[in-house]
Amino acid sequence: MRGTFRSTSLGLASSAALLLAACLPAQAKRGPEPDPTALIQEAAWQEDEVGVGVVLRRSWFPELFSGPQSIAVLTLEAGVRLDVVQAAPLDRTSSIAASFGGLVAVNGGFFNTKTGAPLGLIQVDGESVVPATEVQRTGQSAFGVDARNRVTVREVPPGRWAGVEDALGGSALLVENGRAVSWANAARHPRTVLGVRKDGAVLLACVDGRSDKAAGMSYAELSTLMIALGCEAAVNLDGGGSSTMWTLGLGIVNHPSDNGKFDAGGERAVANAVVVSAPAVRVFDEDALGLPDGAAHVEAADDGYRGDAAVLAGDAALRFTFSLEALRPGTYALEARWPRVRDAKPGWVTVELGGADTKRLDQRSKVGRWQRFATVAVGADPVEVVWRGEEGKDVIVDAIRLVEVAGAPR
Repeated sequence: MRGTFRSTSLGLASSAALLLAACLPAQAKRGPEPDPTALIQEAAWQEDEVGVGVVLRRSWFPELFSGPQSIAVLTLEAGVRLDVVQAAPLDRTSSIAASFGGLVAVNGGFFNTKTGAPLGLIQVDGESVVPATEVQRTGQSAFGVDARNRVTVREVPPGRWAGVEDALGGSALLVENGRAVSWANAARHPRTVLGVRKDGAVLLACVDGRSDKAAGMSYAELSTLMIALGCEAAVNLDGGGSSTMWTLGLGIVNHPSDNGKFDAGGERAVANAVVVSAPAVRVFDEDALGLPDGAAHVEAADDGYRGDAAVLAGDAALRFTFSLEALRPGTYALEARWPRVRDAKPGWVTVELGGADTKRLDQRSKVGRWQRFATVAVGADPVEVVWRGEEGKDVIVDAIRLVEVAGAPR
């Protein structure tokens, strides 16, 4: 699991920042557009750790590919479980994922909007639901997931895809062997795409469109995006009004266009979804806390979760209180981290859990790393965690997170 993510405590500030940025007018173009690959790679992406091995990144570009672009990307570490889940009848991506017990999801393959019949390859648990068809070239571009959760993107000849458990057909194969595949289709639309990096990580991306705040992308532009994000292969899935990305806790995190508005309310009912299952993670950053008297926000020297920290002056009677709510009931590990702070004098921190002393943590060591200090069952009520220091020493508070360790669906 990665150790350092820049995030908001609940992802809500991140969402607000994106919406605020999205409301700004597009800047007038001045001269040649900068290299789009550099713009994508150097952008200040908003990041949220939403699960073990699952990170959400979002960014709004006032000008990318000669227009505004709104992009949301889920990165799944190699081995994270991914399923193709059918709806019967048509249902929204968010509902499909929630019913399945998933952590995150995007809409899936193409379908007949009148009858709901899937168009192209669908394979679930090794059984062919709809065989691959001939689409645009020699076969159907698709992704497949084997029994070890390894994902492959390729063109599949008509029929069943042997050797994979789940598979889903798309339209264009966008990236092959790290290079863009050339297509004549230059139309811009909202897009949903799945890509695979060389290290086996899977990227699920939604590009917003059909708005004055989001132009959408052509196949060529989408290929450039996925290559800039490090993909060796990528396939275009259903787009347009279907393009939707959902996460547990945050809900819809892109701007589905089916209602003609740049908001989260335009979700369309679809025939299937790509659902990711992983233990949930929820981070609570110190800057969301109300600070007790005697404490102050200061800049961390390094290793800060978001570049800052809070320091409690050396008075053993002062306390920091976290109220931690889980995304779903289950058993969770409680983990904390603290950075190095110049001129601070850290010592031992006593952690109270449920009104009783639970653990002592030495803040002079293990700086900038997540430290597990308890495992608790979390239900509907929040868990209260209190930190207090020792006389004459400082308490450094950065972030606490809940990591699901048991009871995760699937």
